[in-house]
Amino acid sequence: KFLAAKANFDEKHEYLSREIRYLKWLGYERDIPRTIALVSEEAMTRYAHAMALKTALSSYAAARGLITEELEPLVSQEMRAIQESIGEAFDVSLDGSKKISKRRTRWDSK
Repeated sequence: KFLAAKANFDEKHEYLSREIRYLKWLGYERDIPRTIALVSEEAMTRYAHAMALKTALSSYAAARGLITEELEPLVSQEMRAIQESIGEAFDVSLDGSKKISKRRTRWDSK
């Protein structure tokens, strides 16, 4: 049993952004509702960060899955340090300002 984290990014937003981009290329920019365009723009600003985080967390989970019960006591401090580093990263917003709350990091049991 170990703790796992995942990126909270809805893949549907990626699909929406792609479709909005295609509509703009076809010249239908004026016909796109503003609220949908705003959701699409917000999703695209977060997409690169979400995918990088998703890849990093996937790599962490894969490495964590390779650690046997015999090795766990030997690497427990390092794994805890990695979890703390990830938690610290969540305390910074996309614009660089510090967040007060630490509720953004949740480790789910697996």
